[in-house]
Amino acid sequence: MRALWDGACLRVEVADAGPWTDLEPRAHRPPDDDNGRGLAVVAAVAARWGVERRAHDIGKTVWADFPVPGGGT
Repeated sequence: MRALWDGACLRVEVADAGPWTDLEPRAHRPPDDDNGRGLAVVAAVAARWGVERRAHDIGKTVWADFPVPGGGT
């Protein structure tokens, strides 16, 4: 996990070695499903988000940007 601040926007990055598959937000999950809602939450609260491949194709980094009103002043 890494957090980056540029004076106006907070970027949060989470990296793992997991497969580069199934990265779409899944808001419609069965009530008893144990996972699959994290990216739906990120998509709902972040100004923008995305995913990038890690070096040597070992996993991925998911990032999200959160602009802070008045943060650049």
